[in-house]
Amino acid sequence: VQTVSRGRFTPIVEVMGQVVPAREVMLASRVGGQVIEQADAFTPGSRVDDVQQLLRIEPADYQTALQQRRSDLQQARADLELEQGQQAVARQEYELLGEEIEAGSDALVLRKPQLQQARARVAAAEAAVRQAELDLARTKVRAPFAAQVLSRDVTLGSQVSAGQTLGRLVGTGQYWVQ
Repeated sequence: VQTVSRGRFTPIVEVMGQVVPAREVMLASRVGGQVIEQADAFTPGSRVDDVQQLLRIEPADYQTALQQRRSDLQQARADLELEQGQQAVARQEYELLGEEIEAGSDALVLRKPQLQQARARVAAAEAAVRQAELDLARTKVRAPFAAQVLSRDVTLGSQVSAGQTLGRLVGTGQYWVQ
């Protein structure tokens, strides 16, 4: 019989098996283009930090697309303001007439469908700007977690397409014994 006592004890567990990483990822590009920058750490066997930039894809096309989408948004907003002005004019003309219009026709007379179209174009243009910003941000390929590079499938000057595998990373934070 042994008396129980409080203390700090480190258990030793002897096991046999294969050590495998808890996290593994095939790093893929979300946009296409030419690789113009590559981090020195993006070589097989190297360790990379969490969210470290590994590659950079040529951003010029995506910057241009973003400018175009912003211009489309400005145009859609201007069209909305014009439509709101036309709706105000239509309302004034309707009130000057002083006549009653059928319940189904008042929306057409007051240009409500046109106003809804203009608002929808603004919403679509805003979404297109957000998408263009996302695509531009995706030209910087980062490590999703602290990892070790197992393989690299592209290098400086490589032409990549969306979804193409760039390399293979394994997490360094946790391992399992199988």
